[in-house]
Amino acid sequence: VMDRYWNQIKANRGAEQVIGWLLAGQTIPPELSGQINLMKLMLHPNGLKPHVENWPAVATYAIHRVYRESLGEGQDEQSQKLFEELLSYPSVRELWQTPAEESWHLPLLTVNFAKEGRQLSFFTTLTTLGTPHDITLQELRLECLFPADEPTERQFTSTELGKHP
Repeated sequence: VMDRYWNQIKANRGAEQVIGWLLAGQTIPPELSGQINLMKLMLHPNGLKPHVENWPAVATYAIHRVYRESLGEGQDEQSQKLFEELLSYPSVRELWQTPAEESWHLPLLTVNFAKEGRQLSFFTTLTTLGTPHDITLQELRLECLFPADEPTERQFTSTELGKHP
Protein backbone atom coordinates (compact mmCIF):
# COMPACT_ATOMS: atom_id res chain seq x y z
CA VAL A 1 0.00 0.00 0.00
CA MET A 2 1.36 3.42 -0.92
CA ASP A 3 0.22 7.01 -0.97
CA ARG A 4 -0.15 9.12 -4.11
CA TYR A 5 3.51 10.11 -3.90
CA TRP A 6 4.62 6.44 -4.07
CA ASN A 7 5.62 6.32 -0.39
CA GLN A 8 5.14 2.82 0.98
CA ILE A 9 2.70 2.73 3.86
CA LYS A 10 2.43 -1.01 4.32
CA ALA A 11 3.90 -4.12 2.71
CA ASN A 12 3.07 -7.79 2.91
CA ARG A 13 5.59 -10.58 3.47
CA GLY A 14 6.00 -11.25 -0.27
CA ALA A 15 6.92 -7.64 -1.02
CA GLU A 16 9.33 -7.55 1.90
CA GLN A 17 10.94 -10.79 0.65
CA VAL A 18 11.44 -9.54 -2.91
CA ILE A 19 12.80 -6.12 -1.91
CA GLY A 20 14.92 -7.62 0.87
CA TRP A 21 16.42 -10.21 -1.47
CA LEU A 22 17.19 -7.64 -4.16
CA LEU A 23 18.78 -5.13 -1.77
CA ALA A 24 20.67 -7.65 0.40
CA GLY A 25 24.37 -6.83 0.48
CA GLN A 26 23.90 -3.35 -1.00
CA THR A 27 24.70 -0.09 0.73
CA ILE A 28 21.51 1.92 0.74
CA PRO A 29 22.14 5.62 0.01
CA PRO A 30 20.74 8.15 2.52
CA GLU A 31 18.12 9.43 0.07
CA LEU A 32 16.58 5.93 -0.01
CA SER A 33 16.69 5.25 3.72
CA GLY A 34 13.74 5.88 5.99
CA GLN A 35 10.30 5.66 4.45
CA ILE A 36 10.49 3.71 1.19
CA ASN A 37 9.45 5.59 -1.92
CA LEU A 38 8.85 2.94 -4.56
CA MET A 39 9.62 5.17 -7.56
CA LYS A 40 12.89 6.37 -6.03
CA LEU A 41 13.76 2.78 -5.12
CA MET A 42 13.07 1.57 -8.67
CA LEU A 43 14.87 4.38 -10.53
CA HIS A 44 17.83 5.17 -8.26
CA PRO A 45 21.15 3.70 -9.50
CA ASN A 46 21.80 2.21 -6.04
CA GLY A 47 18.26 0.96 -5.54
CA LEU A 48 16.64 -1.79 -7.60
CA LYS A 49 18.03 -0.59 -10.94
CA PRO A 50 21.05 -2.97 -10.97
CA HIS A 51 18.67 -5.93 -10.69
CA VAL A 52 16.06 -4.92 -13.27
CA GLU A 53 16.95 -6.59 -16.57
CA ASN A 54 14.49 -4.49 -18.56
CA TRP A 55 15.26 -1.28 -16.69
CA PRO A 56 14.99 1.13 -19.67
CA ALA A 57 11.42 -0.01 -20.45
CA VAL A 58 10.39 0.00 -16.79
CA ALA A 59 12.03 3.36 -16.09
CA THR A 60 10.50 4.96 -19.18
CA TYR A 61 7.05 3.80 -18.15
CA ALA A 62 7.60 4.88 -14.52
CA ILE A 63 8.84 8.41 -15.22
CA HIS A 64 6.05 9.04 -17.72
CA ARG A 65 3.50 7.80 -15.17
CA VAL A 66 4.86 10.07 -12.43
CA TYR A 67 4.66 13.00 -14.82
CA ARG A 68 1.09 12.23 -15.94
CA GLU A 69 -0.05 11.81 -12.37
CA SER A 70 1.60 15.05 -11.29
CA LEU A 71 -0.41 16.85 -13.98
CA GLY A 72 -3.63 15.11 -12.99
CA GLU A 73 -3.19 16.08 -9.37
CA GLY A 74 -2.88 19.78 -10.13
CA GLN A 75 0.92 19.89 -10.18
CA ASP A 76 1.22 20.17 -6.42
CA GLU A 77 4.66 20.94 -5.03
CA GLN A 78 5.37 17.45 -3.67
CA SER A 79 4.53 15.78 -7.02
CA GLN A 80 6.78 18.21 -8.89
CA LYS A 81 9.60 17.71 -6.38
CA LEU A 82 9.42 13.93 -6.79
CA PHE A 83 9.38 14.23 -10.59
CA GLU A 84 12.42 16.56 -10.59
CA GLU A 85 14.33 14.31 -8.19
CA LEU A 86 13.68 11.27 -10.39
CA LEU A 87 14.89 13.20 -13.45
CA SER A 88 18.18 13.86 -11.64
CA TYR A 89 19.01 10.13 -11.51
CA PRO A 90 21.39 8.87 -14.21
CA SER A 91 19.69 8.02 -17.53
CA VAL A 92 16.20 8.94 -16.34
CA ARG A 93 16.07 12.36 -18.06
CA GLU A 94 17.10 10.74 -21.35
CA LEU A 95 14.40 8.10 -20.98
CA TRP A 96 11.86 10.81 -20.12
CA GLN A 97 12.68 12.57 -23.38
CA THR A 98 12.35 9.35 -25.40
CA PRO A 99 8.89 8.11 -26.37
CA ALA A 100 7.98 4.68 -25.02
CA GLU A 101 7.52 3.27 -28.52
CA GLU A 102 8.47 -0.34 -27.78
CA SER A 103 5.98 -1.02 -25.00
CA TRP A 104 2.97 1.15 -25.84
CA HIS A 105 1.17 -1.71 -27.57
CA LEU A 106 1.75 -4.34 -24.87
CA PRO A 107 -1.22 -5.25 -22.66
CA LEU A 108 1.07 -5.13 -19.63
CA LEU A 109 4.65 -4.39 -18.71
CA THR A 110 6.65 -6.99 -16.82
CA VAL A 111 9.47 -6.19 -14.44
CA ASN A 112 12.27 -8.73 -14.84
CA PHE A 113 14.53 -9.00 -11.80
CA ALA A 114 17.83 -10.90 -11.79
CA LYS A 115 20.27 -11.55 -8.98
CA GLU A 116 22.69 -14.34 -8.09
CA GLY A 117 21.71 -16.40 -11.12
CA ARG A 118 18.01 -16.24 -10.30
CA GLN A 119 15.40 -14.50 -12.41
CA LEU A 120 11.94 -13.37 -11.40
CA SER A 121 9.42 -11.79 -13.73
CA PHE A 122 6.34 -9.98 -12.42
CA PHE A 123 3.55 -7.81 -13.69
CA THR A 124 1.85 -5.35 -11.42
CA THR A 125 -1.63 -4.03 -10.85
CA LEU A 126 -2.42 -0.74 -9.11
CA THR A 127 -5.80 -0.32 -7.48
CA THR A 128 -7.33 2.91 -6.24
CA LEU A 129 -10.74 3.59 -4.76
CA GLY A 130 -12.78 5.60 -7.22
CA THR A 131 -15.51 6.75 -4.87
CA PRO A 132 -14.20 6.59 -1.31
CA HIS A 133 -16.13 8.09 1.58
CA ASP A 134 -12.88 9.27 3.18
CA ILE A 135 -10.27 11.55 1.60
CA THR A 136 -7.47 9.43 3.08
CA LEU A 137 -8.68 6.38 1.17
CA GLN A 138 -8.76 8.35 -2.07
CA GLU A 139 -5.00 8.86 -1.90
CA LEU A 140 -4.09 5.23 -1.27
CA ARG A 141 -2.90 2.79 -3.93
CA LEU A 142 -2.71 -0.93 -3.59
CA GLU A 143 -0.02 -2.53 -5.73
CA CYS A 144 -0.03 -6.27 -6.33
CA LEU A 145 2.74 -8.19 -8.06
CA PHE A 146 1.88 -11.36 -9.92
CA PRO A 147 4.30 -13.90 -11.39
CA ALA A 148 4.52 -13.33 -15.15
CA ASP A 149 5.77 -16.82 -15.93
CA GLU A 150 5.82 -20.34 -14.51
CA PRO A 151 9.48 -20.33 -13.37
CA THR A 152 8.83 -17.20 -11.28
CA GLU A 153 5.72 -18.70 -9.77
CA ARG A 154 7.60 -21.88 -8.84
CA GLN A 155 10.56 -20.01 -7.34
CA PHE A 156 8.49 -17.50 -5.45
CA THR A 157 5.95 -19.91 -4.01
CA SER A 158 8.21 -22.86 -3.21
CA THR A 159 11.23 -21.23 -1.54
CA GLU A 160 12.33 -18.22 0.39
CA LEU A 161 14.11 -15.84 -1.96
CA GLY A 162 17.23 -15.56 0.17
CA LYS A 163 17.88 -19.30 -0.07
CA HIS A 164 18.52 -21.54 -3.03
CA PRO A 165 16.16 -24.51 -3.42
